[in-house]
Amino acid sequence: MVRIVSARNIPPLQPMTDRSPASGRLFSRKLRADQPRLSMGKHHDKHRDKHHKHRGPTTADAEVVIKLYDLRREAVMRASRDTLIRWTPKSYADLAAIADFGHEHNAAFRQVSSYFEMAYGLARRGAVDAELLSEWCGEGMLLYAKVHPFLAEFRAAVSPTAFQNAQWVAENTEHGASRFALFQKRFAAPKAEAKAEAEAES
Repeated sequence: MVRIVSARNIPPLQPMTDRSPASGRLFSRKLRADQPRLSMGKHHDKHRDKHHKHRGPTTADAEVVIKLYDLRREAVMRASRDTLIRWTPKSYADLAAIADFGHEHNAAFRQVSSYFEMAYGLARRGAVDAELLSEWCGEGMLLYAKVHPFLAEFRAAVSPTAFQNAQWVAENTEHGASRFALFQKRFAAPKAEAKAEAEAES
């Protein structure tokens, strides 16, 4: 059973790193003393700047992206993606419900969300060119935009690391940021309608 927490105790989502507006290149921000630094291991932290510079895609990066595309075409994965594309949460309760193992679409939710977290994690770790991957894996930004309004509460109640790689792509790649902004606008109207309906009922 998913635990519901009070909204007053939920901290807002914190940005993971910054992107240069002028060049679009990735760089690690020097955090203030009171800001926690996101660590992904000593070795990775040591070479963080080197990995996050946009070096440009290689043929090896292209092979990884093509392989990820092939994995998305698998029959069960395709059906799960179709289910999640049709699913749009109107409240945290909707997100909490599908995250429950008893929900009819829970398997689809776990498969699709973990797939894109895996794919985006490759970019975040520097294993594949981040801009190339975000350009061809934009569907993950669609799911991230759907859960984003309720993500802080979901992290507090269910998983503190939920969608962290999707967040990184949305904040630190040009294609990820543009796709995320586009999808946010697409879902703004339904959210406003749902909020108005809830206020009318109360």
